[in-house]
Amino acid sequence: MDENGQLIFSDVDHVYTWKAMEERVELGLTKSIGVSNFNSERIQRVLDVATIRPVVNEVQVQLLNTAVPDYRKQ
Repeated sequence: MDENGQLIFSDVDHVYTWKAMEERVELGLTKSIGVSNFNSERIQRVLDVATIRPVVNEVQVQLLNTAVPDYRKQ
């Protein structure tokens, strides 16, 4: 965040970041890597270049948000 509390967005491509994380796995600095809140296009871009597949796509769901399906009834 900047000095006014506003988010600062990065212009770094997530594919570049993914390749850097793969290097960390190869160096033994981490055991596994995944993504968070990726849509199908972003995941496909990673899969197209990945030598290590993501172990997870962590997705945040707000149960009180009416824009998402209501799974509480099931």
